[in-house]
Amino acid sequence: RGVLTTSLESLLESGEEDADAPPLLWRVGDTSARGSRLTVINQQFDPPFKFRVDVEELQMGDMDSRQPTRPTPVTLKARIGEFGRIHVDGSIAGLAPEQHTAFKGHIDSLSLHSLSPYSEHLLGYEMVAGQLDLDFDFAIRKQGILKRGH
Repeated sequence: RGVLTTSLESLLESGEEDADAPPLLWRVGDTSARGSRLTVINQQFDPPFKFRVDVEELQMGDMDSRQPTRPTPVTLKARIGEFGRIHVDGSIAGLAPEQHTAFKGHIDSLSLHSLSPYSEHLLGYEMVAGQLDLDFDFAIRKQGILKRGH
């Protein structure tokens, strides 16, 4: 049980026609969530791979269809599984024709065993124990990943 706060506005055209304007103009105001639980189920595996994410804080700035390339700030603090924690700060331009994303953050004590279905599928290796601690700083520009630092 959690709290999600957001606002959605439909923006009406001023009567002037703009050939480049999208047919529907909209804006999602600042969005925040606290105390929410997500269950992620990946059904590409047999049996399906399932894990829990407890969102302590999620904040996103506003998105506006009139400004698709403007980055939207994002902050996420969450627990993954029993001991794992993630903290991410960054921005996305999810409406832009060419993707623009930048994130910086860290992961602490993420169970490697919980990632085992992925390692088995991709590498043919089962991870039976261990924890992941990771600092990251990356950007995605024009569908390519740019690593910075760490």
